[in-house]
Parts: sequence; C-alpha cells; structure tokens
Amino acid sequence: KLSSSGGFSGGQKQQQQQQRKDRKALSLEPAPTDSDEARRRKVALKEDVRLVLESKVAEHVPQSDFSRFRYLVHMPGSATGSYSRNLQYLWAHGSIILLWNQGAAEHYYQYLVPGTHYLPVDAATLGAAMDHLERNDTLQRRLRAGARHFALTYLSGASLIQRWKAVLDVLDRRQHDIDDASRPPQDDACTCDPDLLAANTFARCAKCVITNLTGSKLNRFLGIVPKLPPPSSSSSASSS
Repeated sequence: KLSSSGGFSGGQKQQQQQQRKDRKALSLEPAPTDSDEARRRKVALKEDVRLVLESKVAEHVPQSDFSRFRYLVHMPGSATGSYSRNLQYLWAHGSIILLWNQGAAEHYYQYLVPGTHYLPVDAATLGAAMDHLERNDTLQRRLRAGARHFALTYLSGASLIQRWKAVLDVLDRRQHDIDDASRPPQDDACTCDPDLLAANTFARCAKCVITNLTGSKLNRFLGIVPKLPPPSSSSSASSS
C-alpha cells in the first residue's frame, strides 16, 4: 500500500524497521571495531583518490589561465617529491588560495597567516572548507585581498631583491670576518665559469658536467621527470 507521499505506509515502515533490527540482533557476525572502521575509511579514501585520478583530473591548465578560477589549490610535490615551488606564482591571480597541509617551507612561509592570506586544507577538511567559503562572502573578499597584499609585500621584484641583499650582506660580513690565516688556499677553490677556466685562474669543479646538461637530461637530473632505469643485461644482449 502506498501513502500519499509515494512511499510505504507508516505501519509497514515500522514493521520493516523492526524486522531489520531482529535480523541484526540474530546475526552471528561480530560488531565492527574501531580498527575495522579505520580500515574501511582508508579503503574508501583510496577509492575516492582512484576515482579522481582516473575520471576527474582535467587537462593541464597553463599558468596564464589560473586567473580564470575562483579557487587555486596548492598541492605538495610534483612528479618525484613532496615540494612544489608553484605556490609563489599563485598569489597574484586574484583567486582564493587553498594550501594543502605539508611539511615543506620557503623563506616567505613564516609571514603567511591562515584565514588572512590562505586557508589550510587536507583530505579531511577540504569539503568543509569549500562549503564554508561558498557561504561566506566576507571571508572570500578577505582572502583575495590578503593574497594580493602578500604578493606585493613579499614576492614582488623589489621584495625579492631586498631578500637576496639581506642574505648576501650576511655572507659578505662573515667572509670579511675570516682572517688570512684561516682562509682556505686558492688552490682548493674551483669554478665552472669558462672564462676563469680558460685563464687557469681556478681548477675545474668535479660537478661541472651539470652546467652542460640540457633538455630531458637536465630534467632527469633535477628530478622533474622520473629517471629511466638502467637497461637490463638481457635487453643489452638482444640489442647487440
């Protein structure tokens, strides 16, 4: 019998609920434990990640198009590591920055204030953070303004020049504090500069080969793309 709402009548619903309780009470299966629940959540999270990677990852977006998006999420790492320099380019796009919780840090991270410049997120909090943002226009405006101010204050050309000047000033003072007796002999110094090498002013450094790497070889050396495994002996034999 259908009720006016299109479902079963109230009496039938209660009867079905009681039957389910009776079957559960008679079940011989043990009640789930906290560890079972933790394993279930871990499996569910892996399934969610697999779903996103297989069906919901969009094509590569060039950085010039980042300003078209309301939110920009900074994820840790690239192809081979847990650190990405991409964050420094996100602040000036006029978007809201969501910073994934991770351990890496650059020199300007110490000036970042959550809730003013960005929102911290991870797998457990991303959904709630997005819901909160969508309902809070004031927070959206504050984060956009904060990101823009942060870019001008700490990451503009003039700010980066001051940052490097401060670092090099400290190095200059420390080098001047070294007396001649403790200064290493010039023979121990090396260079990769071709002009200095041609003049025999310094010896060639052992790792100068790095300066000659280009293209895919340089990318592999830096870890931008995975390094290719060495060829196996069987493949070498067959190719010969």
